[in-house]
Amino acid sequence: MIPADAIDASKIAAGAVGASEIADGAVGSAELATDAVTQAKVAAGVAGEGPVFSVYRNTDQSVSSGVTTKVALNAEEFDSDNAFDSSTNFRFQPQVAGTYLVTAHIGANASTAGTILVPYIYKNGSVYKQGHSYIPPSGSSSMQGSITALVQLNGSTDYVELWANNTGSGTNTFTGGASNTWFQGALVRAA
Repeated sequence: MIPADAIDASKIAAGAVGASEIADGAVGSAELATDAVTQAKVAAGVAGEGPVFSVYRNTDQSVSSGVTTKVALNAEEFDSDNAFDSSTNFRFQPQVAGTYLVTAHIGANASTAGTILVPYIYKNGSVYKQGHSYIPPSGSSSMQGSITALVQLNGSTDYVELWANNTGSGTNTFTGGASNTWFQGALVRAA
């Protein structure tokens, strides 16, 4: 029997031990040092434990009719990497490069019927994707809009935001509440 400390990494030639030389089930979590597997060590294209967030607007937000406006998402359900700014810029700016799936829902109201709601995902301050325009039934002034997109972010300067345009006369608002106006995202493929 070979003592447990008889062979260390310095005595094994680079590339000498691959997946075919390791028995199934031979290496489990007990054999790995705490924090030994990091996002940087996960195989290319695997999301691992990348950033995820879920935020919402906690009160109604007044908006001007026909003006595309950033949704001030000021409450967090979770933000794994502290990458969402819910107090100043209302944006998601992760520090892990990769492809992210972002999705959002906006509730909106206007004091008169015949309004239109269009949601947008902005990347770095410009329109990236436009959601489906929603025109409520005749006589209704309550609207909902959703949008989902895949977006590549560089893990340093890139960011995404939720914007919308609510067109109608009178008072227009984005409806507050965790189930009414929200924005979520998750890393789905590391760079």
